[in-house]
Amino acid sequence: MSELYGLRLATTRHALAVLAEQGLIDVQQGRRAVVRTGAASRVPVRAPVAAQRTRHDCARFRCRPHVCKAMAPLTIRQIHAILSGMFGAAIRWEWIDRNPAASAKLPKALPRSPSSPEPDQVAKVIATARELGLELLALYLWLAAVTGARRGELCALQWADIDVERGVLHVAFSYLVLPGVKTRKDTKTHQARRLAIDDITVTVLADRRQHVEGLLAAVGCELPETAYIFTHDPAGATPWQPGW
Repeated sequence: MSELYGLRLATTRHALAVLAEQGLIDVQQGRRAVVRTGAASRVPVRAPVAAQRTRHDCARFRCRPHVCKAMAPLTIRQIHAILSGMFGAAIRWEWIDRNPAASAKLPKALPRSPSSPEPDQVAKVIATARELGLELLALYLWLAAVTGARRGELCALQWADIDVERGVLHVAFSYLVLPGVKTRKDTKTHQARRLAIDDITVTVLADRRQHVEGLLAAVGCELPETAYIFTHDPAGATPWQPGW
């Protein structure tokens, strides 16, 4: 069969294994594969998809008419990358001889260049947060603007990462939240970096720490160095979640 159809032996073995799992052939060691008697009658016949579903009344549910929209070039390129990797694995496993995705002509996709907000817009947002009494949120927005750190990196900041005397912010961790997993891990790029912060930022951070230490001192507690800066509890045991 491999010589007749120009297939690899691994491809032929895989096809025979599938037929054997479906009960259409008998495969025994040292003997030829034999078609089972009445195998065609045992092939499961699926009912039409339309018959398996309950008829949907669009007029009753006031469904909007569907308007087809072409996928963006970047989306097509992402799908192509997934399929190309899948076919590449199939070649390594000797299931196929060539990668059909290699001959695809991909659309040109312009690189994403998100526009940054203007400084006066950022200042308005921070000022509004302070007017609403959301001082910690205002500090979060301030650090995001002056450092360019990611959400997870800001949420993972601890007071031990701030060197007030030298004016240095150490970004070495990111807070990751997945189903059933909440952990402080290394950054997305797996690289730590130290950022110089200006005197205003140092003053704002120092004032925030003094405020938190005052709250804890009122109840006879001290602020640990491992406490998170952006947290919902005064002791800083758990940080904000990046999605919040």
